[in-house]
Amino acid sequence: MRVQLRPWNFGNSEAILREYAWFGDNANNTTHPVGQKLPNAWGLYDIYGNVQEWCKDWYANPYPQGDVSDPQGPSAGDSRVLRGGAWGDDFTMVRSSYRNTAEAEAASPGIGFRVLMELN
Repeated sequence: MRVQLRPWNFGNSEAILREYAWFGDNANNTTHPVGQKLPNAWGLYDIYGNVQEWCKDWYANPYPQGDVSDPQGPSAGDSRVLRGGAWGDDFTMVRSSYRNTAEAEAASPGIGFRVLMELN
């Protein structure tokens, strides 16, 4: 079975991205409260845009090549991985596969983190 890669979980259309994400074209240079855009297929809001997600992974370059599932990066480092694009980014950066980096102590209005809770 061949998997079709798409930039967003809802498809390939950048026009539809406005319904799911805050980014450079529609955010007016600021963050917005969570839940004002459509959720993804799993009911999660703001997976794309608004703020880049601060990830646990340490940044390494080059990225692992070949078939790699959930690469974790090095066990220590100076910079963390950021994902998902932010309110000031171009639509091409507002996707889960977009990978950026910031120093571990960095602070920015375009960087945030995601709090999740598993319901039993």
